[in-house]
Amino acid sequence: MRSFIKKGIPYFLILFLLLLSYDFFLAIFIPNSNNFEISYYNAANIKNDNYIYGRALYQDPFKYKEYVTVSINNEDIKKGDYVINKYGFLGTVEKIKKNRVVVKLVTNKDIYMQVLVNDCYGIMKYDKVITLANISNYCNVNEGDIIYISNLAGIKEKIQIGVVDKIITKDSEIEKKYSIKIYNDGYFYNDVLIIRKEEL
Repeated sequence: MRSFIKKGIPYFLILFLLLLSYDFFLAIFIPNSNNFEISYYNAANIKNDNYIYGRALYQDPFKYKEYVTVSINNEDIKKGDYVINKYGFLGTVEKIKKNRVVVKLVTNKDIYMQVLVNDCYGIMKYDKVITLANISNYCNVNEGDIIYISNLAGIKEKIQIGVVDKIITKDSEIEKKYSIKIYNDGYFYNDVLIIRKEEL
């Protein structure tokens, strides 16, 4: 060890390498439901047997809007299950590993899912920005309207995603499109809930 330090590798670098160990992190970050905080609009209608607690563990600084790794203490999870936190919808389970899952974030460019706004169904997808599309022209959609996960997407709870930001339809286009202001458009997410997706 001393020979490495003499060659110019400082103590903090050695400590940093040790902290990269998943086993070390999991020992600290295995979630505890007693200190979990989540806002009322997400927790009100979620059954106790339908979700699993988790905690954000690692986020690639170069892909921080694409994926986050979450530690869990239950492996009864499937790809596609929904992940939320106190702000709303966070993403979906993409990969399942021992004691952790990789979550595809709502801000990922590959996002494509059914949503609901003002009792009208639409599609949320990435089109230069996170976009609300496939909305009927007969629907009354305004800036600030709340967007939820559609109940046709395998979940009964009303989970908020964000709000309508502004209309982005070009004059030459017939279909209405809106940009979405995502609630979870940050960097670190801490405690989460993984909601088991129901078969329709």
